[in-house]
Amino acid sequence: MTSKSKTKDTYPVEATAPSMIVTPRRIGITLFVLLALGTGIVALLVQPIIIVGAILSGLFAVLILLYPYFGLLIYYLVLVVNPGVVWPQLAALHADTLLAGFLLVSLVIHKKLKGETFILFQEKMNLLLMAMALALALSVPLSVWPSNSVGVLTDFLRTIMYYLLIVNIVTDEKRLKGFIWIFILANGYDSISSAIAYFGGSLMFAQGIDRAESLSGTDPNTLAVSLDLAIPFMMFAFIWTKNRFLRIASVVLSAAAIFTVAITGSRSGVIGLVLVLFFTWLLSPKKIVIASVFLLVMAVGWVVLPPQYKTRYSSIFNSEVDPSTQGRFDEWKAGVNMFIARPLTGVGVGNFAVAYGSGDYSDRGHWLKAHSLY
Repeated sequence: MTSKSKTKDTYPVEATAPSMIVTPRRIGITLFVLLALGTGIVALLVQPIIIVGAILSGLFAVLILLYPYFGLLIYYLVLVVNPGVVWPQLAALHADTLLAGFLLVSLVIHKKLKGETFILFQEKMNLLLMAMALALALSVPLSVWPSNSVGVLTDFLRTIMYYLLIVNIVTDEKRLKGFIWIFILANGYDSISSAIAYFGGSLMFAQGIDRAESLSGTDPNTLAVSLDLAIPFMMFAFIWTKNRFLRIASVVLSAAAIFTVAITGSRSGVIGLVLVLFFTWLLSPKKIVIASVFLLVMAVGWVVLPPQYKTRYSSIFNSEVDPSTQGRFDEWKAGVNMFIARPLTGVGVGNFAVAYGSGDYSDRGHWLKAHSLY
C-alpha cells in the first residue's frame, strides 16, 4: 500500500518594492512650492496692482464665459471707470479689449447652445448704425489725417459692438432693470468722484474758469453730456422703486450729477441739463410738485454758484460777455467751407479740428472741435 504525501504548494516570495519617490502628493507639493516661488519673484519684479489686475481679469474672464449678462455689466463698469487711466500701471492689460473678447466668445457659445439667432440685421436701428459706420469708413481714404480717422472709426465700431451685445443679452425686463441700475450707479460714481477730484485740485483750467473733468479721462463737455443722459434715469428711479434705500440713493445721485454738470463749465451741458429737467417735468405725473422742486433747486443753485460760472453761463444769451462765443460762428463758417471743398467725404471723420487748425478754411485757424450750443 502506497501512501501519498500531501505537499504544500509553495510560491516564490516577492521582495518588498521600495517606496516610490514620485507620488501625486509629492508632485502637488512641488508644484505648490514652485508656484509660491514664482509668485514671490513676480511680486518683486512686477507692481502688486498689476498682479491683482491680472488675477481679477482671469477671474472675470471665467465668470463672463459662464454668465454673459454678468460680463456685460462688468464691461460697462470698466468702460466708465477706465482703470487704465485711473491706474496707469493697468493700461498694459487692455482690460476693456480682453473683456470684450471674452464677452463676445461667451455670447456666441451660449447662443449656439440654446439654438438662438443673433439680433443683427433684423432691426432698423442696427442697419442705420452700420450705414453710419460705412459712411465713416468711406471718409478715411481722402481724409486730411487718415490714421486719426481710422482711430475714430475703430472707436465707433467698438460702440456698435457694445450696442449689439446689449441687444442680444438684455432680452427681458429683469435684465433691463438691472442694467439701468448699473448705469445709474456708474454715472453716480462718475459725478461724485469727479466733484471730489475737482475740490482736491484735479481739474482743467480753460476759457478762464476752473472746470471739472472725469477721473476716467473724459473732458468737461463729455462728462456733462454723459451726466445729462443719466439724470432722467436717476430721477425716474425714485418713482419706480419702492425700496427706501434706493430712493434715497437716486435723490443723492441726481443732486450730485446736477452739481457736477454745473462745475464742468460746459455751456452745452447746462443747456442739455435744462432740457432734461424740462422733459422730466413734462413726463412726470406730479407736475406742480416737480416744477416747484426744480425752480427751488435752480434758484438756490444760481445764488451759490461761483461768479466765474455765472459769467460763463451768461454768455449763452450774450455773446459780448464771452468773446469765445464769436469763435463758434467762425467754426460754423469753416465747416461750411469744408463741405463746399469736399462735399462727398469731407475732411475725414474726427478731423474737423485738424482741418480748422490748418487755416485752409478760415482765417482764425484754431485747433478746436465743432461746437453748436443752439
